[in-house]
Amino acid sequence: MSSLRRVARPRESSSLAQVASFVAGVWWTLTGLGAFFVQSNFDTGRVHGTGNLFGTTITVNGWHALFHLTSGLLGIALARRPRAALAYALCAGLIYVGIGAWGLFAGGQSIGVIAVDRSGDLVHAVEGAFLFAAAILALERQRWDTYRSPRTSS
Repeated sequence: MSSLRRVARPRESSSLAQVASFVAGVWWTLTGLGAFFVQSNFDTGRVHGTGNLFGTTITVNGWHALFHLTSGLLGIALARRPRAALAYALCAGLIYVGIGAWGLFAGGQSIGVIAVDRSGDLVHAVEGAFLFAAAILALERQRWDTYRSPRTSS
């Protein structure tokens, strides 16, 4: 009986975009689940829903929870592939910064149906900025690695 030896391919280390996408995905998934426990109301006529989580009053509703849950699960799923994670980190980062900034300037009604308060808007903008910054750093790392790698002539 011949022995089959499996030759392991060297595993590439995860890129910064993959790690950031996974961490943000887990964070937003947990945040979305927690928000459902605080306030799961999907009524669009009542934009602001508040609840209490660990002694802190937060402003959420079902739409807010669903947004976090969806973006979180997507981040976890796309973190497996470097290019998908990079695209996710760039897009989700910009979306979160945009929604946070919109809420800060509009006065707490992000897109009209997502319940959020000023501190939530600020948190969303900061979360998005960190994710976007990780994507930019990952792009710079790729560019640097490409520049440093020896070129083969054809």
